[in-house]
Amino acid sequence: MKRLKIALPLTIISFIMISKLWYVKIIDAPNSILYGFPIPYSCAAWHTSMARQFFILEFIFDFMIYLIFWIMLLYLIDKFIFKIKISKLINNVLIIISGLMILLNGLIVLNPDNIFKMSNEFDYKIVETKIDFLWNDYVSPEHSKKKRND
Repeated sequence: MKRLKIALPLTIISFIMISKLWYVKIIDAPNSILYGFPIPYSCAAWHTSMARQFFILEFIFDFMIYLIFWIMLLYLIDKFIFKIKISKLINNVLIIISGLMILLNGLIVLNPDNIFKMSNEFDYKIVETKIDFLWNDYVSPEHSKKKRND
């Protein structure tokens, strides 16, 4: 249970801050950027700007992968390297940071124009993938070609 107290905030923080971008060509839709690691769980909605599509099963799968990773990593460190003892201050700081990240991302998720689907239902061809950090900007290959030609 002690590992879960720290694993859950670390999971939330890493899930929000570290992801993978998938620049894809979607059949019968505009090219798009999918987000998620190890499988994409979100992309821009095509019906209006500033809206997103969320795929629930993929989201749950990705979140569980992150959670299992942190639980296993903390278990291995605790078992084989050194005993993990987290002070209440550090634990509370991690909980506050992860709570703030949930609240801020909740503002994006609760947009009434967003679409929630159980699973990704469209076919696509992957053009490019990159690791994405929360603070990075991404330029699609099409836009980077335009900049080089200008």
